[in-house]
Amino acid sequence: MLLWNALVLSEDIVALMRSVPGVERVEPVGSLRRRRETVGDLDILVVSKRPKAAMDAFTTMPGVKRVLGQGETKASVELEEGVQVDLRVLGRESFGSAMQYFIGSKYHNIATRTIAVKKGLKLSEYGLFKGKKRIAGEDEKGIYEALGLQWMEPELRENSGEIEAAMNRTLPELVALKDVKGDLHVHTKWSEGANTIEEMAEKGKALGYEYMIISDHAGMTLRVANPMDERRAGR
Repeated sequence: MLLWNALVLSEDIVALMRSVPGVERVEPVGSLRRRRETVGDLDILVVSKRPKAAMDAFTTMPGVKRVLGQGETKASVELEEGVQVDLRVLGRESFGSAMQYFIGSKYHNIATRTIAVKKGLKLSEYGLFKGKKRIAGEDEKGIYEALGLQWMEPELRENSGEIEAAMNRTLPELVALKDVKGDLHVHTKWSEGANTIEEMAEKGKALGYEYMIISDHAGMTLRVANPMDERRAGR
């Protein structure tokens, strides 16, 4: 499915799971967390002192077509949309390593596990171990630091050069909402928009925009967009 559809489904599930008594943390992972353009299924991680309550809430939530499997700390369901969703319940001490593992990608994980082996360590979803001693696992940053790597945003984890950049501390900074300075294409009530010019300008100011270009339709070739004719445009 497209990323946008996956985000909508995931947000509803995450919101529901956060309301379950005993649940301390809920995070979506997998290709959704890496913001891939298309997503095959959904993966959700949960920290809870009451795993059974989390499992029961998950398998009986609205929209579940059928339960594919349910254990003490793992469950899989198929939604009415035909999407499979997997839930894992973990302890706080291994949540970071589980995040690192289940966010992936597969080849990024192979690369990080290879680095761990070269350092005499073992990396899995349960933690980073030296022998039987867990030396990291509660948070993702601790995993990467112990491996000698700069922590990286999930969107970069495709084994496409990010490992080498992390070793050299030269990872790029991703574009964030704070970096957006304006919008080059907005519509108002003058065509098919829902707000006035003044309302759009005020919203732009509230977002910290430096500029905004209004692109209302004119001419009568695209009638479904309520285009301005010569009379309305002349006003």
